[in-house]
Amino acid sequence: MLKILSKVLVGFTLLLICLTTFANYKPSRETVRFIFLFHDRLALQSHLSASLSSRISNNIKQNNCISKDAITSISSDNKKPRDIVSEISRHIDSNCPDILETVNNNNPTLDLNKYNLYILFSSEWGNNVESSFGHVRLAIMDDKDYMFNPTYTFSAYDFYSKNNTDSGIEKYFKAAFSTVEGRYTSDFFFDNYYETVVTESRNIHRFKVNISKEHIEELYSALSLSLNISSEYNFFKKNCSSESLKLINQYTGFPDAGGLLPADRIHNLLKSGVITYTDSFYYDKQVINDISIKELPLDKVVYDRTSALYFGNYGMTFILYKSPRPVDDYKQIFSNSEILKIQKKHKEKEYSIALIDKHFTAGINQGKPSLKLKLGYNIDNQLYAGVGYIVGYFGMDAMIGYSENFRESIYSSINLKYQSVSFSIGNQISSHDISSNIEFSFFATNNLSFNIHSNDDYSDVNIEYRF
Repeated sequence: MLKILSKVLVGFTLLLICLTTFANYKPSRETVRFIFLFHDRLALQSHLSASLSSRISNNIKQNNCISKDAITSISSDNKKPRDIVSEISRHIDSNCPDILETVNNNNPTLDLNKYNLYILFSSEWGNNVESSFGHVRLAIMDDKDYMFNPTYTFSAYDFYSKNNTDSGIEKYFKAAFSTVEGRYTSDFFFDNYYETVVTESRNIHRFKVNISKEHIEELYSALSLSLNISSEYNFFKKNCSSESLKLINQYTGFPDAGGLLPADRIHNLLKSGVITYTDSFYYDKQVINDISIKELPLDKVVYDRTSALYFGNYGMTFILYKSPRPVDDYKQIFSNSEILKIQKKHKEKEYSIALIDKHFTAGINQGKPSLKLKLGYNIDNQLYAGVGYIVGYFGMDAMIGYSENFRESIYSSINLKYQSVSFSIGNQISSHDISSNIEFSFFATNNLSFNIHSNDDYSDVNIEYRF
């Protein structure tokens, strides 16, 4: 979120500076930011234009100054964010000349009797390492105009900031094995929607918390008092899900959700009746004229089969955490993360342990490097970084780095993912050696797949069971 907000900060600041001084109406900062993010969608997506119309009306406390249709028309005629902001201001001044001047940070008070408490679960198919487990936010939302409803999350503070002098690897090691600074922060839902659904093509699943209005008021007060207070953050022990759900336990009396991963905790809350799944905001490249929101099958929402067992002719493998495969056929994520992978070879009777084994292919337009990282015992420890390219169901990358077996070397791969089938070819090349590997997988069910792995040293045919 910090990276996206920093990218738009300069943009909407310039918009505010460049605006002509109008007689009465001055748009608030969140209104300008909303237009800057969604200017190319306001004319197409009615949810967005309706939310903006409602928000402006609340800010100036007049309901008839600007309608959804007026915003749609203005956005159709003006393609630049600055021009849209200017025309909206002129429209309001023309139709409501007697309004009082609005302040830039105007934030209407919530009538909590009209709102419900939700858990927002961002799906696990994200590209960042820290997104591999999904993300949890709390939200105070109503049935309409939800784009400007407040959301709250506990996360690593200043993790991506330039003020953080730690290196990338150092930051991740601290967050995983020690602690970094964490804080509760608040945003509007439209920020979360833009970051998660529009930018990363991930889903946001909504779960209504079944508590009284009195408890919502108590929790809302607790969240307001907790904002921007420094605390400790750890990827596994004290993270977005553990701290957010702890607040629900504390102010409602519900039992501890338990579980290590966000999906585990949500699954436990569903079974106990504490929360109810309502709907999902999701990416659909086939739908460009509106926001995609509907109820999805629950097994595609909370995927808690994140451990795996392999049985094959080469050996047996146990993986404590393996990132789920995407269940959405229209969006392929070329990323796989495995944590604590233990393998026993049949013939040699040897054990190998990988603490982390990750291969992530990033499209060059994502502004992130492709990455291959493997650390452990009795394995070929590797660290490669480079560029990638993704088109349709194909992902390709080329990286340079270091491998214990190959030393300074090049790694490249070509990957195909289509529905229940995945296929990849990888090559390691150094000045003294070349090695190739081929992998093929077919998913018979969500938790059972058949795999073939072949390289210069051995071939393995195995069955993988997810649980």
